[in-house]
Amino acid sequence: MVHPVPGKITPVSVSEGFVFRTISGKEDSMDKKLAELIALFRYKLIAAALEKGSRQKEYFARQAGKTWDVPGYGQKQYTVSAFKSWLTDYRAGGFDALFPATRSDIGTSRKITPELAKAIEQAAIDFPGARLSVFYRFLDSQGIINPPYLSESALRRFSCAHHLLQPEKGTIPRKKFEKEHINELWISDTMHGPHILDGKKTRKSYLIAIIDDHSRMIVGCGWFFAENTLALETVLKEAIRRFGLPDVFFCDNGSIFSSQSLQLSCARLGIVLRHSKPYDSPSRGKIERLWRRVRDQFLSTLGAAGTVDMQQINDLFTTWLDSGYHKVHHLGIQQRPIDRWLADAKQTRIRKPSDEELDLAFYQSFERKVKNDSTFQLDGKLWEVPARYIGKKIEVRHPTGSPQRLYLFENGKPVLKLERCKPNENATSPASSIRFSDSKKKEKK
Repeated sequence: MVHPVPGKITPVSVSEGFVFRTISGKEDSMDKKLAELIALFRYKLIAAALEKGSRQKEYFARQAGKTWDVPGYGQKQYTVSAFKSWLTDYRAGGFDALFPATRSDIGTSRKITPELAKAIEQAAIDFPGARLSVFYRFLDSQGIINPPYLSESALRRFSCAHHLLQPEKGTIPRKKFEKEHINELWISDTMHGPHILDGKKTRKSYLIAIIDDHSRMIVGCGWFFAENTLALETVLKEAIRRFGLPDVFFCDNGSIFSSQSLQLSCARLGIVLRHSKPYDSPSRGKIERLWRRVRDQFLSTLGAAGTVDMQQINDLFTTWLDSGYHKVHHLGIQQRPIDRWLADAKQTRIRKPSDEELDLAFYQSFERKVKNDSTFQLDGKLWEVPARYIGKKIEVRHPTGSPQRLYLFENGKPVLKLERCKPNENATSPASSIRFSDSKKKEKK
């Protein structure tokens, strides 16, 4: 146990007693030796008042005006009532009564109710040996905790006090691994980011990234307001467009990584979609290490929450990747990620599908019923179809990331590229068969 250092700690007064709060903010229960020193200090101050004939009131008043070097506290002053309470305690219980009382709630959190504690402990059973940051994200995603109210550090203290997330005995040993060439293995995950501007309000952001196992290059990334399949497919599609097809796409078991849409896209492109074991974050250690670097080196310089918008944070992150990551010496590979990628690219065959193949592999499909005015609505916008589809259910698709390119599909094949409904153009009446010259002849008759 680390003993408090005089002058560098702050006492925390509570009704039941007190504990010490260290510089790091962690509470530490008092050891027996320090408690004994404090009791002896108190006894020395009240000893003179125990003598017969001593004037306690005047004596305590003089002591109250002085600054004392208190064991464990540092410099401190006391009131007359404090001296009187010590004297009363001593007369009632002797020297042992001068020992400082310890808090009855040490090791517990005032923000974690018994019901919440039970829910956290139950959830922790499925996370043996997991990092607390991963467990914190899981509790947030399940709605078990409210992050603005319960911080990650508070959860860490609670977990340590109750010995949560302890690794199971007989944990399978891990070995350092690395693929021999680029694009043999891509690893993907999501990270909860800060609140950023969305118009006049702020919303929570999420970072989705894909890292190449051999080179440690970030082949795909993006900040979004939602952690969903559309965001993931947008990042993966752009990564394939720029860097080619991976052999294996490795991710966790989150809903966005287990969607049928992603499975179909990978199947069409010949990508093996592989998931890690539930809550096995160490198997994705390379990208988990990236998250730590993003927090320490990028988010720490971003400024206060709510000072940038989505476009700005994506632009700043792209700049940071180029100058602060890809072109910086990486300890894991002992060279720069960009250099390792370029060196292996000269000897590795990179498979790059065409834009048309990507659009056919990554698309969003919707089913809509056509209204009597030959229109249907999608994402709050009106689209127009031929009148023969009135009253029928139709399938429409657009490539991921390109909602403006909407197509009508029949039997799994595109039959028509659709256009937005333009009511003003539809309001223009066709030209009449009556000519101005004909009306003049009728007037002469």
